[in-house]
Amino acid sequence: MNFSADVSARLSGTADLPLHSGRAPPWLFSRMRELGASISELLVDEIGPAAAIERIADPFWFQALSCILGFDWHSSGTTTVTLAALREGMEARGLPVHIVGGKGKASRDIEGQLSKSGSGYLSSNASRLAGISRLAAKVDGVALQDGYSIYHHTMLLDETGGWAVIQQGMNEGNGYARRYHWRSSESRSMVEEPHTAILGERAVRVIDFTSASSRQTRDDMVEIAGSRRSEWYNGMLSGADEHQSLLDDYTGEPVKRLRLDWSANWALLRNNIERILDMQPSNFEELLMVRGVGCKTLLALAMASNLVYGDEPSWSDPVRYSFAVGGKDGIPYPVDTRRMEKTAEIIRQAVESSKVGDVARKRALGSLSAFFRSAQDAVSA
Repeated sequence: MNFSADVSARLSGTADLPLHSGRAPPWLFSRMRELGASISELLVDEIGPAAAIERIADPFWFQALSCILGFDWHSSGTTTVTLAALREGMEARGLPVHIVGGKGKASRDIEGQLSKSGSGYLSSNASRLAGISRLAAKVDGVALQDGYSIYHHTMLLDETGGWAVIQQGMNEGNGYARRYHWRSSESRSMVEEPHTAILGERAVRVIDFTSASSRQTRDDMVEIAGSRRSEWYNGMLSGADEHQSLLDDYTGEPVKRLRLDWSANWALLRNNIERILDMQPSNFEELLMVRGVGCKTLLALAMASNLVYGDEPSWSDPVRYSFAVGGKDGIPYPVDTRRMEKTAEIIRQAVESSKVGDVARKRALGSLSAFFRSAQDAVSA
């Protein structure tokens, strides 16, 4: 089997993920878990756990995997249900790939989950790895202000230091989700263009502090945040006149601007800024991780740095799919459970055959290809 390293580099496009309520039906999830575990075991056997994590973290490969497992091609559950199925399947087979996190409280207990993982490496490095997890969540929730609130955060790890983050945010206004992909091999910086890709509907109003073109603004914000002179923000925290007009009132076109929500908790914002001044952050990562710093605090700093230095952040949205067994909602056709079970069986045989030799393995994988060709012909007919 040829796992081409540059496949993802040749793919581009967007994927819109509508928010769907409800849960995956048990009859489908159990099969997703079994088939996902079989594919994962084959992947780990072929290329190793570190490369397997990188493959799962590839946004286009992950999207294809979700569709192979029979889930909706474009719903928010593509992320959450697929990762849950992989996690349960991998744990059941004892694969050396660990998936931690989830929704709500589970997404904030990365360190506790790593400590209980049973891996000596992950347990001893739980605090450091959890710090990476928190920073990734803070970047996508605060430094990239695209209108999406992070509600699902998952971290994938091997036992040698490789990691990936797949997290998802929701936009209550348009009813869509956006998925963010990170992987350690490509994150040379945690705050400057750290993503493997971001999948979602392109937004109009975005402030991207992670862009390379925002580098000077980030530096300016740290410079101001490290200053003991507090008078720079006094004017920033005074309310606007309710009769004040904006440029786009006259032009009819949206004008790029950094605008604070005047219903903000100004006392909290003042406290956050005072806390930043006391902490004296030396870089943007430290600034982001100051307790209490959120979108509005970062905007206030950006407005101040723009006034003092004249630099602006990026206003461009950094946001950038495959069927095999059908989809849960019957698109393009209902899930073929027999095909899912047959696929899992063939892949299991391939894994076992790999212990015998290349000839047997190729014969098993050839059976899988032939099976899918015949199934596709049947669907087309």
